Amino acid sequence: MEPDVVPLLDTEDMFQTPYFRVAVDRLRRLVWIIRSQEPYPDYETARDQLQQVNGVIPNSQRHGWSLLIDLREARGRNDPRFEQLIAEHRPALFAGYERRVVLIRTAVGQMQLQRQERETGTTAALYRDFEAAVRYLTGP
Repeated sequence: MEPDVVPLLDTEDMFQTPYFRVAVDRLRRLVWIIRSQEPYPDYETARDQLQQVNGVIPNSQRHGWSLLIDLREARGRNDPRFEQLIAEHRPALFAGYERRVVLIRTAVGQMQLQRQERETGTTAALYRDFEAAVRYLTGP
């Protein structure tokens, strides 16, 4: 689950399960959520994981911070129940951050996230390049 370019960020782990890792870079005021390639065994686990990840950094502490959601290793899913789960949790997960990036690997992933953005009204810049995403999140 460790991306190749970890040295770019000086992170401290805040939460880790087989499905997610949440780390913070306090100097750059960046929250980094990394989704692993481990599939959820069932809907309840997915829901529980999203709730836990969202609770790691309370909304009241997100002002002035940026969010990097790294989905490069995640396996794509588009079944209706899972899509509804994402639609329910995406706004809360993105709330309060000054800048938001979702890091993706494929064009299919980009199209799925663009559709989710339209459906939920939550926006994030989409990147395939980690270094470019970090520059955007930490730049002026």
